Amino acid sequence: SYRSPDELLIGTDFGEEESWTESGHSRVMKSWKRGTPLSDATMVYEGLVSDVAVSQWSYTDRGYHHEFRTRTIALYNVYWEYRAVVDGEEEDGGGCGFRHVPIPPDANLRTFGGDAILTL
Repeated sequence: SYRSPDELLIGTDFGEEESWTESGHSRVMKSWKRGTPLSDATMVYEGLVSDVAVSQWSYTDRGYHHEFRTRTIALYNVYWEYRAVVDGEEEDGGGCGFRHVPIPPDANLRTFGGDAILTL
């Protein structure tokens, strides 16, 4: 997922031990800057080896920039985190800005502009 025109959020085999979950999906998400080698990508999110998968993505929806990350702990058991980004900066200022989204673990979350859409 593009986080900005010069930055990708990626989960792949980074050649490191335990890049994958036991299920064979990405366990580590990194930020990769344009023009740099993949080996210079920095870790931005990490799950457990026992998780099914880990993901992080960023997008703009009708003028609102959203960034999500999830840990799929088991089928239909997802831990959601979210942060809003305004003018390229985290909405709350410093820190990682991600906050747990207190929704049922089998729910799905999307956006429409600045609104959240929750499906159960």
